[in-house]
Amino acid sequence: AVLAPASSVAPPSKLGRPLVGTMSRKPVTTGVWFRKCLRLHDNLPLVAACKDSDCVVPFFILDPHFDRSRVGVQRYAFLLESLRDLDNTLSEKYNSRLLVLQGDPEKLLRQIFSGKGKLQFDNLFFEFDSEPYAVQRDMRIQGLADSHGVTCKSFSGHTILDMNVVKEQIGSGTLKRPTDMKSIQKVMINVLGSSGESIKVPADLPAPPKIPPLGKGKLP
Repeated sequence: AVLAPASSVAPPSKLGRPLVGTMSRKPVTTGVWFRKCLRLHDNLPLVAACKDSDCVVPFFILDPHFDRSRVGVQRYAFLLESLRDLDNTLSEKYNSRLLVLQGDPEKLLRQIFSGKGKLQFDNLFFEFDSEPYAVQRDMRIQGLADSHGVTCKSFSGHTILDMNVVKEQIGSGTLKRPTDMKSIQKVMINVLGSSGESIKVPADLPAPPKIPPLGKGKLP
């Protein structure tokens, strides 16, 4: 596995228990896993981590599942450019860094959760991803976190609607499963509410004014 600041890299509902250690004197470290949301505004996991943690570790994982057979050259170049931009913003405005890990997410996080390396988390926050690969991966990571006493939370944000809420309402019969654009619009209006013919757009969430430090030993 490779652990490095993003600028050095060459050419994307709540789960778990209450936050760990919020009443303890021991500093609480939260890892914020950047995935599809490579921005600081409209980032619920980051905002929550900044409120509840003494140290915040922003990180991204270059997952070999998304190799060149699945990701084109231009898309990969844009990803690297976005990671560098995010790292620069964290460094210049918040005196923080974006760490980039390379390897299988489960293996990397198992190592972090074990507490044997420099990087250790009390909490792991990330944005919910509804893609089948991500759903299965996150279920396994949730289990790893539970087995190591690490609180794991996912937050809605990549989609306009909270997909878990929508699925629950469809399952209970409150909503009908959408099959065309008109039925999708009905779901949007039902969940978000509407004013006349306009759907209420969720309010913007500004970037946090301050991000807690990485903490000692968080950089290799």
